[in-house]
Amino acid sequence: MPAARARLLALAVGAAAGEGPASLRGAAGSSAGDGGAARRLGAPNGKWGPYMDGWSSLPVYAAEVCVRSVGGYAMKYNLWDTHSNRISGWSSTIGAQQTACMAVDAIRDVVEDHPVSPRIFVNGFADSFVQVAIQSVRYRPGAGRAHYTCLGSTTSWYCNLDTVGSLGTPGSNSTSAAPGSGALGAVGAEPEPNGKWGPLMSRWSLLPVYASRICVRDVGGYAMRFNLWDTYANFISDWSSTISAQRTACLDISSIHDVAEGHPISPRIFALGWADSFTQVAIQSVIYEASAGQADYTCLGSTTSWYCNLDTVGSLPTTSTSESPSTSTASACDTWFCWVAGGLR
Repeated sequence: MPAARARLLALAVGAAAGEGPASLRGAAGSSAGDGGAARRLGAPNGKWGPYMDGWSSLPVYAAEVCVRSVGGYAMKYNLWDTHSNRISGWSSTIGAQQTACMAVDAIRDVVEDHPVSPRIFVNGFADSFVQVAIQSVRYRPGAGRAHYTCLGSTTSWYCNLDTVGSLGTPGSNSTSAAPGSGALGAVGAEPEPNGKWGPLMSRWSLLPVYASRICVRDVGGYAMRFNLWDTYANFISDWSSTISAQRTACLDISSIHDVAEGHPISPRIFALGWADSFTQVAIQSVIYEASAGQADYTCLGSTTSWYCNLDTVGSLPTTSTSESPSTSTASACDTWFCWVAGGLR
């Protein structure tokens, strides 16, 4: 479907539902167009495929997220606090021309100013496990709703953030704007949703990992590459080199435009030949710390059903202000499969 037709369809459906265009619904924060400021920066953009809208670096603040499907598929979503790696429960299943909303505080212990991303699950897409994170908003109690629209088909879909961000310095990363640390809580004290998907992926840990560099190793039967997503500013790094089986590629987090310490950083994986050959899948995040070491990930599986684990073990936040947070570089890839496949470094 051409982009112009897709947008007209979304607007027509929204009008029929009494919503109006995103610019008329009201932004979750102060609303205004960015005048192309983000584009003038010349930084890589988070969009993928020919029809998705470009991601803006102007922050959207929200207390509630609403996702509307105007595509030819059923879907649901959860909310990912990209700073703490906590996940909400699922929304209701959304059919074509339907909307489901979820309060951001459905995420346990979510903290104001944490960047939150909807993770989309489309019934029947790819391996029927993967959950795809899209452009983030920042949590602010009482800020209102952020609206997303999902379009396309079961085999090739995409979602846009309709709500317009507030004017200001794009990608502002002053100390006062850094995400709060939040409370880790008693890890594992109560069952709660986890970021993993599929039967083979490792569970996501809530212990924070601090890193200045990210390395991804491919031990699966496919070629891949990745970029780095600053989920707080919605800026993206350039691509890594293409990684074939048994190879590793690394990227410095400082390569992301205007990145600041304390920002959550997620690798976005692009497996060649997978799904619609456009989708980029964000995986468990780390926290940028310029003095920290590297975080190691391992990607496994096949072209049609792959997954990636964060191998580096996190640590409890330090109580001393003079010490940098410590992060173990011990690999968690200690299964028989990794030994056979050469996953241990």
